[in-house]
Amino acid sequence: MVDKDVTYYLVEYTGDPHMVKISDGEGYIGFYKWASIRDVLELLYYQDMRELIRQAHMIITKQDVKTKIKDDFMKKLD
Repeated sequence: MVDKDVTYYLVEYTGDPHMVKISDGEGYIGFYKWASIRDVLELLYYQDMRELIRQAHMIITKQDVKTKIKDDFMKKLD
């Protein structure tokens, strides 16, 4: 059996993506893929992880997060 770790980085990158280089560490083979937020949300199995990534994406893209977070919190209190 092979253990597998998956790491997602959610960033707003404004530079040239061809300038990004990912180097392998000693004894580690890495795979990476540029993905849209939709792609990432489809890859995640757990709903709570999808919601965490979705909310973080909203913050990064500067949408009206405070209202959404407050509304969600208030709904959970009911």
